[in-house]
Parts: sequence; structure tokens; C-alpha cells
Amino acid sequence: MHRWGVNIGADGLSSDAVPESDRLCPTGRGIPFGLDSKDKPTHVTQVKPGHTYRCPSCKWPLSAVLNTTRRRQHFRHRKGAECSDAYETSLHKAAEQVIKESSEILLPAVVARHGGQSRNITDKAGKLQYDDARLEVQMDGIKPDVVLREAPDAKRSASATRELLVEIFVTHRTEQRKIDLIRERRLPTIEINLSKTPRFVTPDEFKRSVLYEAKRKWVFNNAIHDAEAALREKAEELFGGIGASLNAAYKVEFVPIHNRWRQDIEDARVEDLVGTHVPGDRCFTVAPEIWQSAILSRFLRSPDRGRFDAEVTLDWLDRERLLKPAFRRLLGEIDRDLLAHVRAVVPEFRHPLRVVEDYAGQMVLYGLFPHSHSNGGSSDSEPTEFAEERARRIQMYYWRLRVAEAEEVFKAIQAEAKNGPLMEWESWLDTFQVALSGTPRARITGREVGFRELMDHLKALRQMLEPNAEIPAAGLLGLPLEPERDAREAERRWREAAESARMAAEIEWGRQAAEQEAAAVPKPRHKVGWKRRLRQRVSQMRDRLSKLIRPLNPLG
Repeated sequence: MHRWGVNIGADGLSSDAVPESDRLCPTGRGIPFGLDSKDKPTHVTQVKPGHTYRCPSCKWPLSAVLNTTRRRQHFRHRKGAECSDAYETSLHKAAEQVIKESSEILLPAVVARHGGQSRNITDKAGKLQYDDARLEVQMDGIKPDVVLREAPDAKRSASATRELLVEIFVTHRTEQRKIDLIRERRLPTIEINLSKTPRFVTPDEFKRSVLYEAKRKWVFNNAIHDAEAALREKAEELFGGIGASLNAAYKVEFVPIHNRWRQDIEDARVEDLVGTHVPGDRCFTVAPEIWQSAILSRFLRSPDRGRFDAEVTLDWLDRERLLKPAFRRLLGEIDRDLLAHVRAVVPEFRHPLRVVEDYAGQMVLYGLFPHSHSNGGSSDSEPTEFAEERARRIQMYYWRLRVAEAEEVFKAIQAEAKNGPLMEWESWLDTFQVALSGTPRARITGREVGFRELMDHLKALRQMLEPNAEIPAAGLLGLPLEPERDAREAERRWREAAESARMAAEIEWGRQAAEQEAAAVPKPRHKVGWKRRLRQRVSQMRDRLSKLIRPLNPLG
């Protein structure tokens, strides 16, 4: 494929006249930076007449849209070209160039945090003075965006010069595999968050953002690591080893017992409501069919079916010995620091109260909460408070169902992708995606059509992980699935080449078969007619007679 550039005319407009209808930002975002002939990121306000610029991602030619206000100038792809990663890659490459050309960068504050506790190691954020910046160098399995070498200090020997790794976050955070390697090798690393960069950012604003103003955090810092380990051990000792006990409890299998509430469920004909999966239900000692049957039976036997108290129901499940003992400490009023510690050390933790509330949401949708009669008569109208609470519960439950459905596919992609864990689920939910024209969380809490489109995109990405699958037209949604995408693209090219070779072989085989068939057919022998034989005979006799008469001619 040829890679062309676009010529910027002396008047500041693209030399190939850009139609008015084609001067819009591609897929909702303009491209602020393009690559010049030396592959250096150049802001759109700094283009030079006669120079060519290409997309930092796909290397396709870019047109500079300059006939607008200075705050809205941007690059765009030529008409017909598509590149979902252009905005992200342009900011990423430009940030690397800004760091390389500078000599100072702001570091995050050194603060250790665990649960609700924190410890300030330094009072404020500092600045690093560096004299060398290398871009995307291989470090034995790690390829950081930038490696900075601290400038030599008179108080420190040359051999003690330190290095700092810099990761740049635009749409997806640093991969978990890279984080694990960085922590294993104890390499000081920071991550700069550029996800909130304005669409039409000026060069000076972008430089200040990269070096000083954008949010940044430590991916790994030796002092923070040691301090957090001490805080974690102290909290675990303070709370009686609850983290270890909950982790062990989640691994305990369900106890097979007789379902003594089964008859009530069959009598009420609500069998469809039992045995459903609710995230976090490993906090119970029995299978979902049993503890859900217990909740339904208790509710159906209750004289007041107009309300459902999740806390009272959870206490009753504990008295029935259906809740694992390790979770009893979480009932009732609990310390916020305890809950924060549990969430930090137990990856799959979900409070049992939230599990019961989610199941109550299924009961609401099933219609088990009947309409109450008003005090003024026999009408079946719902009281306003109950109707509002019912609508709120239904909406919240629908959202929880959507979150659980999307998270299940997301985690399946995490488990199957080559790069391992892709990014934090909560961070991805709030990251702007060009293909969605918004964040995934907005699609989840929005209309059903938008949510279904999100699920179709995620399922297509999961399908792309399989060999010989199609590449989704919506792009990667900010997930680092480039190895899988490149593999599918290589497979597609191989299939096209194989099909072309097959068709060429069939054509050649047909040609050879036709030649062999033509060679096997004997050529027809033409019969000479009697008229032709007569003319030949007459001609021969004339020649012979002429030879006999010629000696007798006196004039010959």
C-alpha cells in the first residue's frame, strides 16, 4: 500500500480542495497531531506549506482543516480512510516527543494507601531533572513508553544514577502483565493520565499537561510498596485476619443439603425464580437454588408482602446457617476501615447484603411485590412512595443486570487475550470510546438500543480472539487486543492468497486439460473432389504435350 501525504498550500488550506461537507472531525474527534516527513509529531497549528503529514496510527495521508477558528483546527483522514486509533496514537506519540525534548517532569506525591488508611512519605510532589530520554526501548520483556535518566548530582556518584519509567495513558491503562513485571523487578514507574485531554488542545496546553498538570500516579515506587505492605499487615492484624479468612471461605464448596423450602416454591409456582446466578453468592454455604428458595418461602409466608427488608432477611439466613461463618462479622454496622481493608485484600469480595438486594430485584421484576390498596377505598392504585421505590428498584436492578452482563464478557476477554488482564474494569467504564461516542457506562445506564450495541461490540471482540474470526468494524474499544487483531488480519490475507492460488490452479488445470483433449482428437483428412482431380490431370497432360511439341517448333 502506498503511503501518501497531503500538501499544505501557501494559503493554509489543503491544496486538494476539501468539500465543505467533508471538513468534520472523523468519528467525533479531530486529530491534533500528525507525523511530518521525519516521523515527528506536529501540531495542526504548526503545519508548513508544501509539507506532508500522515496519521500516527495507520500512516494514511491527513488533511489539515485550517479554515475554521484556531481552537477547532485539526487533522482529518482523507475521505474513505478509517482509523479508530488515530486520536489515541497522536496524543501518545506527541506526549513522548514532549518528554524527550524537555529536561524536567513533575512526579506524583509519594503517598502509601491501604483501605481507608494513608501515610505521606513526602509532603508534596517533586520534580525530576533528567538529561536523557529514550522512547519505547526493550527491557527484557518490558517496553516502557519512555525511560528517563536522572541528571547527575554532585552528591551522588555516576554509578548511582537512577532511571524512571514513564507510561502514558490515553484510552487504556498500563497492561497488568507489564505492571506485574515492573513490580517484580521493583522499577520506579509513573503513569500520566491524558484521557481528559481536550479535543482541540493547543501545543502549549498539551506540553504543560504532559509535564506538570495532567493527573499522574506511581505504578511502582519502592517507598510506597514497603509502606503499603506495612499498612496491610497492620490492618490484617488489627481486624483479626479477616482478609485471609474471607479468601479461604470463597474457595469452600457448597454443602449439599435437603431443600426443605422446595414445597412452598412449587405451591406458589415460582420455580423460575430459584437457581439463578447472582454475583457474589459464594458467601452462602449452599447452592443458589436452596438459599433463594429459603428467601422466597419466608417472603411468601410473611403477612406483609408490601415491603422487603434485605438486612432482616440476611440476618435470618445467618440464623438458618446458610451464611458462611467468615461473613458474620460483616453483618449490621461495620467499620468503614474494615470494609475498605476487605475490598483491598479480597479481589472477588461482594457484600452479602448486595447479593440479597440483587435477588430482591429479581423478585420485584417477577411481580412478587403486590399493589397495595389505598386507605380511601377499594381501588388498586399503588401509593406514590411505593410506586417510586418500585420504579427505583427496577431501574437499579436493570442497571446491575447490565453491568453484570457486560462485566462477564469483559472478564472473558481478559482471560482469553494474549496480553492477560487488559485494564481495570471501573477505569474502562469511564473511558471515552470513539466508536461509542461516549463512555461504556453511559451505554449501560442509557437506552436499551445503546446497551445492546455495546454488548454486540464486546461479543464481536471476544469472537475475534478465535482463529479465522472477523475483525469488528467498531475497533478495539480501547482494549489492547492488537496482537489478536494483527493475527486475524494475517489469517485473512492468507485466506485471500490461498483462494487466489486455488483459482489460478483451477484455471491452469482447465487450460492443460483443454490442450490435452485437443491433442487427442485426430485431424480430419480432406477428400479431393473429382473436379479437382480432373483439373490436375488436364494440367499434367498439357505440360507433357508442351514438352513434346517444343522441339518441333522451328521458331522455338
